[in-house]
Amino acid sequence: MSSTRDTYRVAVACSDELLRAAYELRHEVFYLEQGYDEDREVDSLDEVSVPLVLLRERDQAVVGVMRIVPYPVPREEVPFYTRAQIAGGLLPGRGRSEADMAQQFVAAQTTTLSGSTLTYSGGKLGRIAISRQARGQGCGTILVSAAEQWMISALRAAQRPDGVTHVETKSQLSSQKIALRFYESQNYVTQGATYLEEGQPHIFCVKPLTVYS
Repeated sequence: MSSTRDTYRVAVACSDELLRAAYELRHEVFYLEQGYDEDREVDSLDEVSVPLVLLRERDQAVVGVMRIVPYPVPREEVPFYTRAQIAGGLLPGRGRSEADMAQQFVAAQTTTLSGSTLTYSGGKLGRIAISRQARGQGCGTILVSAAEQWMISALRAAQRPDGVTHVETKSQLSSQKIALRFYESQNYVTQGATYLEEGQPHIFCVKPLTVYS
């Protein structure tokens, strides 16, 4: 007896339906499973992030979610939206097209020019969650790879200064210690020491990406 393995695709959550499903999955994983404060899960960074969802092809269910925050992340205090606000219909980040998000992402970049090499500050991956029913099927790898490719595509479309022949950027994230082995398998390298984030041990990880060469 043979079983058919599920297939998946990644989409940017531009519609209210997908955005709402993304927030619900985050609530399910981060609050119901992992015990994070449900009133400190959705924040104002969701207004400027690129929300990615992983859709199961056979029923179009949202089984994975991630956001890309333009880097560097704003240092000022980031306000949160309560669970009651989200359950009441508030959808931070709604009403944007993928083109809008790409434009905002590029505009938020800081750049460094060294000879003929241009380096963009990149993005920070966060709020990465996979539903229980889809775990163990490579969904995390699909999402991380899609996020990296989205950043590369957005930056490739940006205008390059004259004389630039090589463009690079980086993907960065704050990994839970329990998930570190996965990110290392995706070629992320740790930076610095372990720290607490919402009471859980995390460590910062970085991966260089080539945009154009």
